[in-house]
Amino acid sequence: MMARMQPGLSLPRTLVALALVGASACATGGDDGGSGADGGTTGTSMSTTASTTVTTSESVSTTATTATTADDGDGSSSSAPASDLPPECPEGMLDCPCDAEGACVRPLQCIDDVCSEPIVCDADANEPNDFRDEATALGSISDDDLETLEFAGVLDGPDDADWFTYTGSDNLGDTVDPARTLTVPSGTLQMCKFFQCNVGEAQVVCPAGTEGVTEGLLHGCCAPTAFAFDSDGVECIGGAFDTGGTVWIVLRAATEACVAYSGVAHF
Repeated sequence: MMARMQPGLSLPRTLVALALVGASACATGGDDGGSGADGGTTGTSMSTTASTTVTTSESVSTTATTATTADDGDGSSSSAPASDLPPECPEGMLDCPCDAEGACVRPLQCIDDVCSEPIVCDADANEPNDFRDEATALGSISDDDLETLEFAGVLDGPDDADWFTYTGSDNLGDTVDPARTLTVPSGTLQMCKFFQCNVGEAQVVCPAGTEGVTEGLLHGCCAPTAFAFDSDGVECIGGAFDTGGTVWIVLRAATEACVAYSGVAHF
């Protein structure tokens, strides 16, 4: 049985020292535990920050490869989406292909299958003569081959057409065989010729190298060069042997802009 401590007595020094050491150890353990918790929190926070930095860096890198930056002129800049698709060129517009019918938005002209600015050609004194009812009248002659009529003009381009007309009388002993010469210094065109009888209905036989065509009630022929009807190529059915009538000429389908031409016609 241990002896009970009497009041007023002091503890031995050895016991006091042991008590102080134990208290110090508990205090140190508590601090370590707290530091461990704090250290864990700090480590997690640093890891999260590092992850956020990496994500932000990747976002900037992605933006740099999918956008272009332009200077707005006031020191600021703006970004526009990049595209791998080529710009579209609408048919019929300037510097774009002509449409399926070879036409362009006016006043553009289709030249070599590309819509281009209209080329200003030399003035044509015959204009306007784009249609049959606007045809330039050349005058009247007989079927004497010594009588001729001259004509000349300029086709602005593939869409332009120039009409001419003249009347002819059938003299006894001469043959009606409307013909003409044609000179085209540069480019090519198409010439068509139609015949309309004064009395009766015209019967037209197209010569070799030409194509038969109609223009309203008119019958005629077309060729890329000048041509003449054969001596029996034009008849007036029901005309009582009178083959007098009116000749219509149209020049069109130029292969380029400003195609000049000149010719001489006879009846």
